[in-house]
Amino acid sequence: MVVPSLDPYDQRQPSQWKGGIPLAERKHFVTHNLGIRYDERAAVHQELQSYNGTKSIHFAIPKTQKKTYFDPDSNGDAIFVLCYPGDRAFQKRIFDTWASVAIPVVVSRECKGGGTTHFRLCRAKPIFWRPFYPALINKTYPHIPGVDYTDILVEIPFETVMAKGTMAFLESIPEDRIFRMLQKIESVRHKFVYDLEGRSEDAYSVLLQNIGSMLGK
Repeated sequence: MVVPSLDPYDQRQPSQWKGGIPLAERKHFVTHNLGIRYDERAAVHQELQSYNGTKSIHFAIPKTQKKTYFDPDSNGDAIFVLCYPGDRAFQKRIFDTWASVAIPVVVSRECKGGGTTHFRLCRAKPIFWRPFYPALINKTYPHIPGVDYTDILVEIPFETVMAKGTMAFLESIPEDRIFRMLQKIESVRHKFVYDLEGRSEDAYSVLLQNIGSMLGK
């Protein structure tokens, strides 16, 4: 069972949440807050550094700036947030992005044994002395009734990323689709946030519902 990471930041708590920033008022088209390692991250970093188009790119690299994905404004001011794969079969960055009502951008790659992953490895081998399991999509996101993850994230094929085609891919997405995705994320964001006051349906509620389903209750 997969559950969202705990997000204790006051601005994202249900009692203080005032809604996502309207699409027309967002400062940035995309936020790039990835550490520069691994092929996909290096490729998109080089692409964005040389980008000369009309869209605004917000660079918030963790090693060089204090304002990173831990700051709600860093994601909420953007339409898209790059969530390219790191070491593990999950990313807190993705949940932070949904909690800020922005759209995560992930890399889609096919596993040799079948299925698709948004993370680096499909094989069941240890990484850094820790066990690793097949990181297929249905095993790396919480099971939330009524949530189709293709409605709340953007998948870019690995080959497109390596060909430095991330920006062209994102710029080709129609504005009405972006608007619908942001609306959907706003409607389900509470399912990825833990209400520390315990007053509303939240990620913990979903966890209990899933446990109840597993126990046949």
